[in-house]
Amino acid sequence: MEQLIDSIGLESKLKEANIIITGEGCFDEQSMQGKVVGTLVRMAQQYNKRVRVICGDSLMAGRDLGVLGIESVVTLASIAGDQKLSMAAPQRFIKEAVKQTFS
Repeated sequence: MEQLIDSIGLESKLKEANIIITGEGCFDEQSMQGKVVGTLVRMAQQYNKRVRVICGDSLMAGRDLGVLGIESVVTLASIAGDQKLSMAAPQRFIKEAVKQTFS
């Protein structure tokens, strides 16, 4: 992960950002353990940046989000009204997820 962060200059880009938006198929406790989402959340905390997550589904408790510095989580499953549908055709729900992320 460090090599990727360095090669794309992620740290300097993160410093300049107003908000960090990241995604995950299923956002859960494992997402915070060495995956991209967890790495971005930790980096965002260092620079006092806001974080929002768009994901297929979330198993994270709301109380955990604030502790992690995550402002919001939008799930495709909640937009679709059905987890199977959101997995079968995620592209149908991305636009609405982005709208909700900024509202």
